[in-house]
Amino acid sequence: MRLIDLAKQAVTLSFPHLSDTKHQETTAEFHVPGTREIKADIDQIIEAQILEFLKPTGISILSEEQGQLNKQSTSEYQFVVDPLDGTVNFIRQLGPSAISVALWKGDSPIFGVLKVFPTGELCWGGPTLGAFINDEPISVSSRTDPQRCTLCTGIPSRYQFDPSSFSIAFKRFERFSKIRMYGSAAFSLLQVARGAADIYIEDDIMLWDVAAGLAILQGAGGTFSAEPGSNLNSRNVIATNDLISI
Repeated sequence: MRLIDLAKQAVTLSFPHLSDTKHQETTAEFHVPGTREIKADIDQIIEAQILEFLKPTGISILSEEQGQLNKQSTSEYQFVVDPLDGTVNFIRQLGPSAISVALWKGDSPIFGVLKVFPTGELCWGGPTLGAFINDEPISVSSRTDPQRCTLCTGIPSRYQFDPSSFSIAFKRFERFSKIRMYGSAAFSLLQVARGAADIYIEDDIMLWDVAAGLAILQGAGGTFSAEPGSNLNSRNVIATNDLISI
């Protein structure tokens, strides 16, 4: 079985856990002392099932809940797993969330797969694969004027609030017509990949939050930069339709 097909199977078979879980019965708590990060038991349930699929490949895995797995692997490749991007959205019924699996080689994505909740859309793609939602091709927008463009962004759990950071953010924001915060980096990147939005910017976002979305974005014709952030495994991400200059 191809690795991308394995990833599709993993997210698809894990998805019913979201549909079957009653939100009010989901146990959630602040996960890391000193941060605003909330984790729920559903994250661990989905992660465990996904890892059952991926571990036998012998490829290294970076997973949000368990960290680095298959460390003995000599492969240049690495799976990046976020069992539920948008946990707060899910447990409080605020907006979309997504199960996310990606394969990267070094700092470059090979493919990404998302299963979006609650729609159930299966989204996948990569630089050499194209990009698809339920097997229908998608592509980035053709908009070039920032004053006609929509920016997706967010404030990650580990974000350090300070005046200089806000100053930089507001200077970026004022260039664009509309700003949207969906509460899920994966879903935000999908909006850029399918041409609904035009650019995504977020600092100190964790790699597992964006790994699949960035792969799909590239498959849809977009480009990105993902410089190391101030936390382990975090990135400062700028992802665009490849027509907007920053």
